Parts: sequence; C-alpha cells; structure tokens
Amino acid sequence: MSEAVTLALTLDDLQAEADRRNNPVLTPLMEEDIAYIEALYNSGAKLWTKEMFVSVEAELSKQPLPQFVELRSMNGNVRQKRLPRAPSVSPQRPGGGSMGRPLPFIRYFLYQDLKAIVSEEEHDHNLGEAVATLSDEIRRTLATRAMSISLISYAPTSIDYDRIRGEWDAVVNHRWPLSHTCAEITKVLAEQAAISKNINKIVCFGLGSLGWSIEIEDERYEPADRVYSAIVQHAAALTIAKVIGKRLDVGGLTVFCQDPIYSAADKRVLAEAGIQVVGGRGGLAFTYIDENTVVISCHPNIPVKQVVADLGKPAILICNEVKEEGEEKWRVFERHGNFGLLSPYPTDHDSPRTREMVKGYHRFPFPQDRLGFGDIQIYVRKDPINEASSSVAHETVKDVTGEAAKDLSGESSKGIAGGVPTDANFEAPEEATDKPSKGITIKNSRSITDEGSKDSARETPQGVADEAFEYATGDTPNNVYGVIFKNINWKASKSITDETATDAEAEAPKGVTGDISKDVIGKACKDSSG
Repeated sequence: MSEAVTLALTLDDLQAEADRRNNPVLTPLMEEDIAYIEALYNSGAKLWTKEMFVSVEAELSKQPLPQFVELRSMNGNVRQKRLPRAPSVSPQRPGGGSMGRPLPFIRYFLYQDLKAIVSEEEHDHNLGEAVATLSDEIRRTLATRAMSISLISYAPTSIDYDRIRGEWDAVVNHRWPLSHTCAEITKVLAEQAAISKNINKIVCFGLGSLGWSIEIEDERYEPADRVYSAIVQHAAALTIAKVIGKRLDVGGLTVFCQDPIYSAADKRVLAEAGIQVVGGRGGLAFTYIDENTVVISCHPNIPVKQVVADLGKPAILICNEVKEEGEEKWRVFERHGNFGLLSPYPTDHDSPRTREMVKGYHRFPFPQDRLGFGDIQIYVRKDPINEASSSVAHETVKDVTGEAAKDLSGESSKGIAGGVPTDANFEAPEEATDKPSKGITIKNSRSITDEGSKDSARETPQGVADEAFEYATGDTPNNVYGVIFKNINWKASKSITDETATDAEAEAPKGVTGDISKDVIGKACKDSSG
C-alpha cells in the first residue's frame, strides 16, 4: 500500500497537468484503441448486463472467496480478475479507531473513463510497457471493461440507533410531510404524469447513511439549518411508493435500497419503516430493475444512469438531470485555500446512451426547497397505452428552465426477469462511513498507479502482462484521475472517500465529495518510488 505523501504543487503545476489531460498525446495504437471503444459503444454493445451482475455478486458471496472472478467486457469477452486480499489486521482511522474489515466491492467505470485510461498509456511508462506485451484481443478486452473489484473498508458512525430513530420520526412524520417538495412530488405522480399501470417496486441507489447524515450535519450546521438529507431522501422514496401504490390501487409498493454505507442501526430503522435493504457488493440492486420499476438515485457515487441505460427502461427514473453534451475539460479549482483539479466526469456522468434513453421519457421538474435534492428530475416513460388514456397535456408541464417537456418517441424494454431476486446470501458491511477525519494527508492513490505495476509479477492464468495491464487500468478510480494538492481538508463523501477506503491494490475510491464537488477525486503526484 502506498505511503501518505505531502504535496506542494504550484498553481502553474496544476494548470500544466490540466492542459496535459485536456490535450493528451496519442500514439497511433492509442488512437486505434479509442476508435475501437467508440465504435463498439456506438454499435449498441453493453458495458453492463444483468447476467454480469448476477454472476459477480454470486462469486463475491462465496466463503471462502475465490481467488479469481470472471468479468465481462463491452466486447463480450470474459476474463479473470484476481481478487484483492484483505489484510489480516483491520486498518486504523487516522484519528484512532478501526476502519472496519475490508471487503471486496464492485468498482465502476464510466464510458468516458475507458477512453481516458487509454489516453494515459503514453504518459505512464509502466502502463505503456504492459500494453506493449498484449495481443490486440486481450488489450481491447481489458480496455472495454467497465467493472473491477476493490477492497473497501468503512468506519462506523458514532450515532446510535436511538438518535437515528428519533431524527427519523421527526423528519418522516413531521418536517417532510409539511414540505413544499413532498406536496409537489405527490401532485406530479398522483395527477400529472401518465404512469405505467404495471409498476410494482421502487429501487433506490446511494441515498446515504442515516447516521452519517446526522453526524455530518451536526458538525457543520446550526440546528436550524440541519435537514438530515439522507433521512429526507428515504422519506421521499416512501412517499413515492405510497402515492403510486394508491394511484394504481395496489396499496404501498415495496421500496428496496442499496448503499454499502448503511450501518446496523441504519438497517434497523429502515426495516422498521418497511424498506428492504439490498445487500451484495454494490451491484445486486441493478438485477432488480425491469420495465415495471421506479428507480431513484440522488447524487450517487456510482454511474447509475449509465448502468440503467444499458439494462433497460424503468417505468420512472428519478435522478440527477440528464444534461446535453458540453465541453468536458479538466479545470483548476481553488476554494478556501485548497487547490486541485476538477474532473469533467462526475461519478454519475451522462453519456450518449443516457441522453438517448431519456428521449423516451417525459420530464417533470423535481420541486426545490431547502431540503437539498439538487438538480433531480422526474423522468416518466412514454407508454402508448397510458398516453392515449391520459388527459395530461405534457407540453404545458414546465421543467426547471421554463421549457416545456418535449414529447419524443420511445419504447420500453423488458428486463431479463420480472421478479425480484432474493439476496439472503448477500450482506453489506455492518458499519460504513463517508466522513474522513479532518486535517489528514490523502494517501497516494495514483490513478494509473506505479504501485499497481510493481505487482505485475503476480501471475494469472492469462499471463503476467495481462495482469499488469489489469492492475494498472482496472482499478482506476471512477471519474478518473484527480490530483490532490496542498492544504486540502477533504469533507465527507456519500459512500466512499480516500480516507475510508483501504485497498490492498492501492486503489483510490471513486470520488471525494462534500463541500467541493462530487467529481473531485484523488491522485497523488509521484513520490520517490514512482
């Protein structure tokens, strides 16, 4: 594992790094591989499939864990990935106390990440050497793989069950029902939107730990300014289930939630509220999605929209706004004396496929107030039967910019299974955190890492060069490669942070978020070992 490093780069250094990333020097082989990725993607090849999630989750549930797990690439080929091994002693938090036992979790790569990784080959000597030893088929299989496995360790929150339960009752039973947001969501889903008559469940991603939401907001805000956003988001999911269930005359719909950050106390409170927590290793809930599902995510730390676009079209998608393609450039940021690079790719970044997907949906604005939902939108699938029977004039429904929701054609797509699989054998960690200690040094977690390439002698059935390439690329953080600079006092991330993640393969987490941005991520500059 990398040692902590002290960073003191100038703003000129930062700008030079941003310029390099925005204008990568590509060799003919790199240009060929990027063109291959783009052509494969444009052909409709899937980065993720339900079968892939079922297979990987089944392997990661085994005890003892297997030595290898098979991962599918966008080109359809399957190759083995060596599972990282947990240390014998649980890592310690910088401020004291155990981080908890590291466990293997699925790590995601955006479509954009795949191309960005290839563009780093010329800059990273070790990666370039590894690539040079591979056949075209192996190299392209590894370059089109949108999933890897990392060891992640979560530290427990100090908030106990009684406090969580008390705040839950106050929000769910009092503050939330009286809010403008609750009233407007109810109006849209009960009266305005022409929804599918076959909706049978709600599946939520990354709504956050109830306990950590309380602990973080207690630390940051005065009592009058605390909203406990994770509790509010779960309350919204329950309201949506109730409103749709009543409209369809089926009673309440079952709400499933996946977030590895849930603590034991979180799970207890959610279970008492009738919410079913999905276990697994970060991918199981995606197997629940079909055309009769409502999917909810709010600033998740994984690419929910891109995965959903590959799996099919849920009946309703409530998520961060799907935005038109814009300029994607690395930028230097400064805030409160902290400096760094801002990635153009947030963890739930859009893609050509997500933009195409929502053409088959009506868009309704998610009402805004001080509850902190951000740029969330309600996307309701256009079903011909519902459209014919609905008296809704969708042209008059305004979005947040004041434009009418456009009426574009689209069709639904059925998932591989209509039912919900059980997950009795899949358990998430009992304790989790999204809050690092203050004033600590970010660990060296270089995106395409020298630490990883040092381990290229670990032979796999596919050979040493294959493993070296996988090690250098397959464990890169999502929304690739930020650079951490001096005086940065990182705030909390909803699910994974540099300080809460401990990885036997020197992997960095997907993103560091909080007061700065979800897409600020960790990549320390080269230390003496690099």
